[in-house]
Order: sequence, then C-alpha cells, then structure tokens
Amino acid sequence: MLGWLVKLVATLGLAGVLAFDGLSIATTAVSLQDQAANAARSGSDAVERTPTAQAAYDAALASAVDAHALNEIDPTEVAVASTGAVTVTLHRTAPTLVVQRIQWFSDWVERSSTASAAPIR
Repeated sequence: MLGWLVKLVATLGLAGVLAFDGLSIATTAVSLQDQAANAARSGSDAVERTPTAQAAYDAALASAVDAHALNEIDPTEVAVASTGAVTVTLHRTAPTLVVQRIQWFSDWVERSSTASAAPIR
C-alpha cells in the first residue's frame, strides 16, 4: 500500500512541475507578443515627437520594462522606418523549475517576439 502511495505522489508531483513549466513558457510567449506591440507603439509615438532611433529605443525599452522587469531589447533590434514605423524585438526568459536546467530544452525558455507599429495620423 505504501509503495503505491509513493508512486502516486511522485507521479502527481512530476506532472505538477511539468504543467507549471509548460504554462510558464506558454504565458510568457503570449504576454510577450502584447508587450512587444505596446513597446513598438511607444517607440513610434516617441519618433513622432523626437525623430531619432535612440528616442524610439528609449521609449520602447521603458514600455517593455514597465510591462515586465525581465523584458530586454537589444538596441540593434529596434528599427525605425522613414514613415516613422518602429519595429521592436523583445526578449525574455520564461521562469521554469526544470526545463531551463535540461540542455535539450533550454532553448524553449528563451522567448522573443517582434512587433511593428506605425504612427497614427
């Protein structure tokens, strides 16, 4: 009887950890899409006021970090078009318990999303 109970607890524990990691990766990917779109919109708004790539980067980064403290934007991944449209690629590592420690799956936790926004005229 005790052996069966130990197996059940171990199985439920493993399933819980895998579910947590899977949900963490999925919610990071989904939220990152929205946050990238908001960062691109902020960058585009900043370019309307100050037409420089640095202004777009600063505004996009501020928006991204306000949305989630672990969001990162590489300055080389912010592009400003001649129309004032801004394209931003946002990066974040999903918090997991096990997946990030397994070499084969470590790429799954590194999430990124690219979004563009044009100024509203």
